[in-house]
Amino acid sequence: VLEAEDITDKDYYLVESVLLGFLKATQADTLNALEANYGSGAFTEIISVLKSTVAYKPLWLIMREGLTVDNHHFQLFYPVPRSSRGVSHKYWQENRFQLKTELLIGENKRPDIVLFLNGLPIVVIELKHEKAGRSVHDAVTQFNNRNHDDKIFQLPFLYIAMDTSEVKLATNPREEAYFLWHNAGLVNEPQTEGEYPVEYFYRDVLAKNNLLAALSFYLIYVPPVDDKAAYSLFPRYHQSRLVNNLSTDIAIYFKTTNEVGKKYLVNHSAGSGKTLTI
Repeated sequence: VLEAEDITDKDYYLVESVLLGFLKATQADTLNALEANYGSGAFTEIISVLKSTVAYKPLWLIMREGLTVDNHHFQLFYPVPRSSRGVSHKYWQENRFQLKTELLIGENKRPDIVLFLNGLPIVVIELKHEKAGRSVHDAVTQFNNRNHDDKIFQLPFLYIAMDTSEVKLATNPREEAYFLWHNAGLVNEPQTEGEYPVEYFYRDVLAKNNLLAALSFYLIYVPPVDDKAAYSLFPRYHQSRLVNNLSTDIAIYFKTTNEVGKKYLVNHSAGSGKTLTI
């Protein structure tokens, strides 16, 4: 959990010490190379380039592609590795997740929860409780009425409106039409006794590995066309669930088929004197 003083850049809501710590832990050589040119101002130059880049590219896309500073390339996060090979396997557990409750922004407004990854804001959540007479629709209205010039309503890739029973989310919080249902079914049901019906959301969608997967694969950037501005797409819950289930089934199928095939080849090659390559 972050304290207010941890967020040292109040305009862009950056937790600079956390970002610097991540870079030192995962890319010390690249950071040292940049310091050879900029000295103690190397990290300041990284922040400067990051700020200038978000003026024309979504923060999540910068995080996915990495940030180039004076020909030095920095990863701002590492995805969950697909194998034991590669840099991600070595560093992905260095990713640092934090949250700030009731983040203070202009005019004493306080979004309920903001999630950060490696010091960068990625998710904003407004929570409502039906027993208090407030619903997910009130949370959407709250997002719509915010000052959208504030960077906290521009930089994160998800804006989540939820009550104890239902969820809507958007990649842009400006208009009600941008918020789409993100429910698990026609009626959400808790997975665990005593939990809220939206348990699937805070157990699954907001799980660390799934947030990393969203950054790595599921977000889609739609560039500007004619007079239409660029925007980001994020799948509905049933869509990502379908893809995940299909991916798992395919992996199991081929793993099983491969094992059966190996056993068949080994059994039928016994005594044949042939050398098999499997």
